[in-house]
Amino acid sequence: MQAEQQMEAQKMQHQMQLAEQEFKLKAYTQEQELKLAQEKAAAEIELKRQIAAADLEIENARMSAQNEQAKQKQEFDQKVKFAESPELAEVQVIPKVAEALMAFAQAFEAMNQTLQNGALIQQQTLEVQRETLETMKKPRNVSLSGIRRDSAGHITGATVNPTIQ
Repeated sequence: MQAEQQMEAQKMQHQMQLAEQEFKLKAYTQEQELKLAQEKAAAEIELKRQIAAADLEIENARMSAQNEQAKQKQEFDQKVKFAESPELAEVQVIPKVAEALMAFAQAFEAMNQTLQNGALIQQQTLEVQRETLETMKKPRNVSLSGIRRDSAGHITGATVNPTIQ
């Protein structure tokens, strides 16, 4: 009878160990599945980001090609128009030359203004430096407070308050 009870206890203990192992295995499996799902989601997001970047690059290239094609077509049409009537070419070139000269004059004026501003700033900087040097040359009074001395009477610390006259 006692042997039967012992057998029964060993059986129950064995079943509990199996249940515990099964529980650990399921927990590990779920953990790995979750990790895999997270990695998959991250990979899908990265893939979508790369696809969107590639699509954007393709669209930019397409737009650039269309723009270049339209520019070439316009230049070709203008050359054909000028070839058909040379006086039109001269008439259309004159305003462009005038515009270029005006733009050059404006750029030169802006450059001149920048140079003048730079000279003014340099003059102001020199004045500030001159004032600083004059201030530094003035005699100063120094007052000491909170003087601390060691046992031998040597000063170990103090608060210095300079005043410019």
